[in-house]
Amino acid sequence: MNASPDLKSLLASLPGDREGPRFTAPWQARVFALVVALAEQGRFPWPEFQRRLIEEIAREGDDPAHYYECWLTAAERLVRELPPIPSPP
Repeated sequence: MNASPDLKSLLASLPGDREGPRFTAPWQARVFALVVALAEQGRFPWPEFQRRLIEEIAREGDDPAHYYECWLTAAERLVRELPPIPSPP
């Protein structure tokens, strides 16, 4: 259904240093993990999330302080449009 994110290149693109990505609050790491997990499970195409993230960054400006807020907003918009997961019988 989709191209899953390449985690190595994804992690390299995040704000951080040689030791890895830097999250300044626990919610940032949770949003990151949730989005990656949903994409890996095939709930949405990764390029669709990327497109929405780019839109949010363009809307907020390229301020690193708002980077994960853009992730959250892009994820919220995308998840609201996903079909519901059927309940088990």
